[in-house]
Amino acid sequence: FVPAPASADPFGLAPSAPAPAPSDPFGAGAPPPPGPPPPAPGADSLGFFGAPSAPPSAPPPGPPSSDPFGAPEPAAGALVPSAAPPSDDPFGVFGASAPAPPPASTAVVPADSGDPWADLGFGPPVPDEAAAAAPAPVATPAPASKDIVASAPAPAATSGASRQSGDLPPGGEWYDARIFTPTLGVMFFKPQELTDSLFLQTDKSIVEGLDERPVVAFIVEGSSARSAGVELGHVLVKVNGIDVKNPKEASRLIKEGPRPLPLLFYVPNTTVVVAEGEHMVKYDTKETGAPVSAKDWKPKYVVIGGIIAQPWMMNMYRSKSEYDIAVIETQARRPVSVKVKQFSLQGARIQNDWQGPQMVKYKNKLHPWKYIVVLPVARNPIKISSPNLSQLKPVHEGIRRVLMAQQRNHGQQARTAAPARQADPYGR
Repeated sequence: FVPAPASADPFGLAPSAPAPAPSDPFGAGAPPPPGPPPPAPGADSLGFFGAPSAPPSAPPPGPPSSDPFGAPEPAAGALVPSAAPPSDDPFGVFGASAPAPPPASTAVVPADSGDPWADLGFGPPVPDEAAAAAPAPVATPAPASKDIVASAPAPAATSGASRQSGDLPPGGEWYDARIFTPTLGVMFFKPQELTDSLFLQTDKSIVEGLDERPVVAFIVEGSSARSAGVELGHVLVKVNGIDVKNPKEASRLIKEGPRPLPLLFYVPNTTVVVAEGEHMVKYDTKETGAPVSAKDWKPKYVVIGGIIAQPWMMNMYRSKSEYDIAVIETQARRPVSVKVKQFSLQGARIQNDWQGPQMVKYKNKLHPWKYIVVLPVARNPIKISSPNLSQLKPVHEGIRRVLMAQQRNHGQQARTAAPARQADPYGR
């Protein structure tokens, strides 16, 4: 046995006839072609460097490896790195597929409704059986936007219309109003508190059908309510989409609500009685006739009854603004700081009322004045005038109602009505 000469290839890449182990301890001998007997075992008897014990039988020999270290093929079951292009993420975290999104049922955070009252618990509750029966999911919170807020009264009107035949009396009208000022400039009363004033001629069923809902009983002149078209006798139904059931609740919601504040009003199908207005008066003499000069009259704001006086009282203020002050101070339980002239109509009568208002012509006035004379008990006659009948009518009719009510209560015939009135002067 003669050992073969050492190969000139230091890396042992060139194939050769069966020979002893190569001189490169790190390289594995190239597998022989299929068919010949296996070569003798190499110097690596423990197989640390991955030298195969037998040549593979299936794949044919490939071209010489370009790896100078002759790294062997990995054994079966070994951890093999991915053959994908190299990534700058050494841990493969960012190359992993995105996790599955959470189920839709986990998204329980509601969208911002834009309604701070609803967020604080003053808004409509979770849909109940009535809401569940509605065709549209009205309980779904809407995104906060100015457009949505501006259209908020629309669903309120629909809801109110459904109550029109239920809680509220039938008939009447609905309208929306929006205010931008901190205060509305009105005073609310319960319907039952207005049966001697605004609702004096209102049917009892309408008053009962309104429950305790807030009724506009007083409006400050020049207020935002007046500018929005709110009138005496109108019923407030919703404030910012929230139902209101009584005057106290209405005042609180209006005070604390956002601006602009949407309001929903209901106008009952009835005639509202208002007995007040600006007039010229004369009450400091015993004469029952008109004064000789127009300068002898005093301007006063005359109120028959009203919300801060008994129905049979006639109060006179220097102006409408001072009457507003008196109302506000009275409701606040403060002393009235303005001058008020008060007259009781109990036992009084109207002079020659069967022929309607009387007339007087002054030289420096374009048109004659119409006036009435009230004859109270043990006091000077009270003369109330106005340049035209339409301005005089509310106060005149108010006094008539008081006197007629007294006559009915005492079971007497009206002394002033003994001669039948030929015609109604206000009907012309």
